Amino acid sequence: MKDKIVLALKDTDNLLSYLVIGLAFSLPVSVALTNSILVLLILVFLYEREYKKRFEVIKNNSLVYILLLFVLMHVVGCLWSDNLDAAV
Repeated sequence: MKDKIVLALKDTDNLLSYLVIGLAFSLPVSVALTNSILVLLILVFLYEREYKKRFEVIKNNSLVYILLLFVLMHVVGCLWSDNLDAAV
C-alpha cells in the first residue's frame, strides 16, 4: 500500500491535472470544496520542489499574461469607482 502512495506522489503532473479539473467543477458548487482543492494544489506544488520548472512553464504561457491583464484592468477600474464596497 505504501508503494502505491509513493508512486502516486511521484506522478504529480497527473495529480495536479486532476486537482485543476476538480477546481473547475467545484467553483460554482462549494466554497469549502474550492478552498480545500486550492490548499491541496499548493501542497503538491510545494512537495514536488520543481519551482524553476513550473515558473518557466507559467512564464512561457500566454494565457497567464491575458489573465494578469484582466486582473490589472479590474484593479484600474476599481480606482474609478466612487463606491469601493461595490467595486470589490
